[in-house]
Amino acid sequence: MARLPGSKNHVAPETEEPNDQETQRERIYRAAVASFDARGINRASMEKVAQQAGVSRQTVYFYFPDKVSLIAEVVLRHAREWLAEISEQLKGRPNGVQPIVEAMVLCVDGALRDTYLALLLRPTSDKLATALATMPAVREAQEALWYPLFRRARESGELRADLSDDDLMAWITLVGLAIMTHGSERGLDDLTKVESLLNQFMVPSLHRQAENVVSLDPADD
Repeated sequence: MARLPGSKNHVAPETEEPNDQETQRERIYRAAVASFDARGINRASMEKVAQQAGVSRQTVYFYFPDKVSLIAEVVLRHAREWLAEISEQLKGRPNGVQPIVEAMVLCVDGALRDTYLALLLRPTSDKLATALATMPAVREAQEALWYPLFRRARESGELRADLSDDDLMAWITLVGLAIMTHGSERGLDDLTKVESLLNQFMVPSLHRQAENVVSLDPADD
């Protein structure tokens, strides 16, 4: 029988009917979260997850080829739920640049409080970074939050029109990572200070008036 990379023996679950496989996968997912929470992500093993779920290790490997893919699944689900919650919180806000700042503050808050959300911005290994970067659902969850905010801000006439959604989202991610990594060193130890800094620097850079700033790109000379 063919073996998938990163596992001992990848065999299909013997006792599960096809329509029960999603239920079993869900049980493994919940067991992984419980095991990660109890032991820490680094100390939790696939064997412990299998024991927690009440299945064989081979069954765990059938659904998740290695530990990195299991961690990535946990990160994805936490991120998807949190980003959707932020979108819900921002419903009804006046259109413009300000909701983008509010979303940024909420994202930083979540990443600082939740280990799994933090891994989305700051993966602990190259393998995890690659796994998350190649999961379409991760980007889809991010786009579901940011793209509507960008669109409404443009429609309001506040957001500059010379930046693409992709560039904006990439820049916002980098700003969030910088705050998470070095914020405490700069006195950004609470959300009020984070929001104040973003209002001082982020809002002007996103505002339509910034389009009139002279470009420093040599290619534009």
